[in-house]
Amino acid sequence: INETGQAVQAGDRMLDLYSPEVVSAQEEYLLALELATRTAASPYADIRQRSESLVRAARRRLDWWDIPESEVRRLEATRAVRRTVPLLMPYSGHVHELMVSEGDRIEPNVTLYEIADFRIMWVHAEVYEYELNRVREGQGARVSVRALPGREYRGRVDFIWPRVNPETRTTAVRLVVDNPDLFLKAGMYADVVIEGRPEHVLAVPLDAVISTGTRQLVFVHEGEGRFVPREIRVGRTLDGHYEVLEGLSAGDEVVTQGNYMIDSESRIRASHLRARTMTRGGEDDTGPPATEGHQH
Repeated sequence: INETGQAVQAGDRMLDLYSPEVVSAQEEYLLALELATRTAASPYADIRQRSESLVRAARRRLDWWDIPESEVRRLEATRAVRRTVPLLMPYSGHVHELMVSEGDRIEPNVTLYEIADFRIMWVHAEVYEYELNRVREGQGARVSVRALPGREYRGRVDFIWPRVNPETRTTAVRLVVDNPDLFLKAGMYADVVIEGRPEHVLAVPLDAVISTGTRQLVFVHEGEGRFVPREIRVGRTLDGHYEVLEGLSAGDEVVTQGNYMIDSESRIRASHLRARTMTRGGEDDTGPPATEGHQH
């Protein structure tokens, strides 16, 4: 295995390694096997047990050197020590980084290869802070890339970062996405839809709400062409609707079009009534009047 980006399978021959310690470990194993064979018929149980213990210890040394099982079986069958032994690739994937070349001297703490399994990808998405209360680890997600229109990949939320970016007011979310066809490439831009859990909430269209800066109002139809303003408290926005937390009940009819016209008419009438009250010398306690008009 000698190229970055090369596809590898678990069990592929990674490299051939020469090491005096590995040669010595093979020789010790063969000596332990020979001793165990000679003492197998010994009438003394402690001698047989000691020989078997030496075989197990020598076998463990080969395991610690990552000598493949197939090579150990060859050694047992042929009783011939090899100068070099193969090391096999432990994982399937692609060579992400290659840190060794032919003839190199390596130490036990040296990384030889970095293998990445691109059949599973990480996708990093940014979620606005006001949407974080709707995102949980384990939620499903759909991922699409512009290079493959009409195709979606399935994933799930794997990790949510514990801080908000002070500049973008977003938090990073990591998704784990299956990439069976290996089309998704590291560094691509993607569009992400995180699938929320179904909820039943009371909601009104965005156009139904009039914001005064400090309050949110809707006009509620009370029958016979009468509309009255009502203050509400809204929550989240989704798909062109406000979630209604207070002020309305299921079944209330609200104006969704022309409410600014009704609001203007209501303000004009309120101003006119206040002017009449002040002219008569009374106190202005009329409040917002009901408005008659056409329902929209």
